[in-house]
Amino acid sequence: MLMLSAILLTPLSLDASAIQFGRDIRPLLSDRCFQCHGPDANARQVDLRLDGFEDATERRKRGRYAIIPGDADNSLVWQRISTD
Repeated sequence: MLMLSAILLTPLSLDASAIQFGRDIRPLLSDRCFQCHGPDANARQVDLRLDGFEDATERRKRGRYAIIPGDADNSLVWQRISTD
């Protein structure tokens, strides 16, 4: 959850040494989220893929976004993993 929060709270204008989705975030999601939100269409339980930056940050139904880099408060993933 710490690494996911980093992508949600980090502005897009960082240099190459900053957090990178493929290097820093994707491995965390792979360990915890890909069973239901990964590349295997037969195993995927919902219509949200988190295995690629474009899929994870694309506009969802009703105009919402699962992940908005730099804006955790409006990111659905953050709202769902940080709620009681």
